[in-house]
Amino acid sequence: MMPKYKIMIPCSILIVMLGVTTYANDEYFYSGGQRESLQIDSTKCLIKFSQDIPPESYDSILSGIYGIEGTIQNAQVLDDFFACSLSVGIDYAALMAALAGTEGIDLFNPFYLMHDSVDFVVGQTFCCQFFDNISAGTIDSLNLVYKVEVEGADQFVHNNFLLKVTDSSPGNVVEIANIYYETGFAVFSLPNTRPEIEWCGKQACDYFISSQYNIKGIIGRWDTATAWDITAGDSNLIVALLDEGFAWHFEVPSTRLAPGYDFGELDADPKPPDSSAHGMLCGGLIAAENSWDTVKTDYSGIASVAPNVKIMPLKIVKDYMLFGEYILADWYRIAQAFDYARTNGASVLSCSWGQSKPGATTALDNAISRAYNLGRGGKGCIIVCGSGNGGGGIIYPASNSLTISVGANKSNDSIWSYSSHGPGLDVVAPSGDIGWAGDLWSLAACRFTSFERRYFFQRRL
Repeated sequence: MMPKYKIMIPCSILIVMLGVTTYANDEYFYSGGQRESLQIDSTKCLIKFSQDIPPESYDSILSGIYGIEGTIQNAQVLDDFFACSLSVGIDYAALMAALAGTEGIDLFNPFYLMHDSVDFVVGQTFCCQFFDNISAGTIDSLNLVYKVEVEGADQFVHNNFLLKVTDSSPGNVVEIANIYYETGFAVFSLPNTRPEIEWCGKQACDYFISSQYNIKGIIGRWDTATAWDITAGDSNLIVALLDEGFAWHFEVPSTRLAPGYDFGELDADPKPPDSSAHGMLCGGLIAAENSWDTVKTDYSGIASVAPNVKIMPLKIVKDYMLFGEYILADWYRIAQAFDYARTNGASVLSCSWGQSKPGATTALDNAISRAYNLGRGGKGCIIVCGSGNGGGGIIYPASNSLTISVGANKSNDSIWSYSSHGPGLDVVAPSGDIGWAGDLWSLAACRFTSFERRYFFQRRL
């Protein structure tokens, strides 16, 4: 937390605040310095109950508010908000006024939509990076005026914060984030959101090298090396794996793991959730070392492209699912994962995931730029991102020009129909078909509750 200063508000803040323009009926947010229009979905709203209200009382509170039909189960929300469905034709402004006077409800937000009716679900927090010359006292004074609290201070980037509006703030998170940007003090200020993730490549498992067409061009037959005669990867090179988590096992022992972090649950244990496999799959394809075995004794051995490199596991998902997929951390935390990678020695960042309609990405765009320009001691990190599985345009962050966008090809070098393509696609790499029908193999889910066990299911990619 930033220190609190008992000072008067500087005149400069008051002058800037008097010059800030507000738009009473103009919903928008700032992304990349540009105003992006928002619409309100009049069939939904977002509500956060007071902490002292037990969950069994939620329905009774909502039943007393005209126009609310109930909560929406399994909705993608943030900061402990609930999505609620509304009656057709409800007076939205009147509903917002009613919510403001309802005991037991701390905060409420409109349910916003971006262009093409894409959900823009916000919570209580917003990302804000102030210019380097803005002092801590000025920032604290601004927070005092708008009743904003510091939720998190970025350890990697100066004056970069995750800020939180309160029930005393004179506006919702979108409005306050806009005000902060319009002061002229901020590089960016925009609501924190949680994207809906699309994992690139299909979950799978590896075993005999004869089945691994993806690396035949690198290592030839089992007992004949080609590219590996030159190098099998530098043991000092670290690949940051931003994914569902990774744990050591006999293919990638603990001695070949660089210290990682869990940005979904905010702890130092980046192991995947018990049933998760995507991060194990990607880590196996990158760095599994069983390819050096001279005897194939069971079905657990795999060969990887670079069996000497180290993996830095950076988990970017929560430990719970929605619609069968683990929930991705918000953009602020994912941006921190990029900064963690480039400040802790990673040379390559692997991102086999993305979103086709990402919304507010300024925080992550800036983190990508820092990794690209400042990583590897100023040489810049290599950032590799999956292009997507939707068959359409390139998804984000692969669409960022500073990344290498990777599509999916078959064993005959033709491109899979599901592989996203078009302008911005840089390269293609081997991947498998949908429904376990492909011919690319790698490690996937563990048969037990711990990924530290030796035996793994074999699944086809």
